Amino acid sequence: MQHKRGIVGKALREPGYSRPAPFPYKEKEYTFWRALLDDTTQRFDENSKIIVVDGPPTGNKDKFAKELADELDMFYIPGANMDSIYVNEYGFDRRTINHKLPQIFHSVDIEDFLRNPNRRATTRLQFHLMKIRFTQYQDAINHLLNTGMLLTRKIICQ
Repeated sequence: MQHKRGIVGKALREPGYSRPAPFPYKEKEYTFWRALLDDTTQRFDENSKIIVVDGPPTGNKDKFAKELADELDMFYIPGANMDSIYVNEYGFDRRTINHKLPQIFHSVDIEDFLRNPNRRATTRLQFHLMKIRFTQYQDAINHLLNTGMLLTRKIICQ
């Protein structure tokens, strides 16, 4: 007998289905002793997967990913953007002073990259985006192991 698992949407779920309570990983530490008593695989079901939505920089990937996450009852993580790097804790956006700086010191975002991909500063953009994606992927794995649900964007995409 061969068993295959798939992904189940809200419409096809059994009536009254509910997920086990997630481990409060943001408040408590998952230590060795907790691992002995609390098995994370008990929270897994058909939808315990990381789904990656990838494609060219244009398009409605975020909208599609949100709708898919809602239909599959998963947690949505938005794609990486440079706002976390360029906007400080006071709300000031460093990109607003680009016109006062030399070209090499400009804050480059995706729109600038698409307009001129051969600028020297685009390597800095790619490095920061990869760093943000890696951090998001770590958070995604953490969330998946503690709750059993997730939908995200890809870590390795340009």
